[in-house]
Amino acid sequence: MRHDVLHERLRVDANRRLHIDIPNDMGDEFDVIVLPILVTEECAELDDEDNLNLAVFAATTPDDPEEDAIWETYLNV
Repeated sequence: MRHDVLHERLRVDANRRLHIDIPNDMGDEFDVIVLPILVTEECAELDDEDNLNLAVFAATTPDDPEEDAIWETYLNV
């Protein structure tokens, strides 16, 4: 059984479902993690790896307006 990571960029269909074609040699059971693609004007030029990293970061970073304000102060200097 192959233990590679399958990375695909998918779009939901009209029923809001994703469809993934799995190679035969990858087995029959999987852990699935779904991360949205965060594409803004600033990151439209990023490659697939950078977009994946952005999605992981957004999914694991708590939304804290006070902390965001502190970071914005440093980033907008």
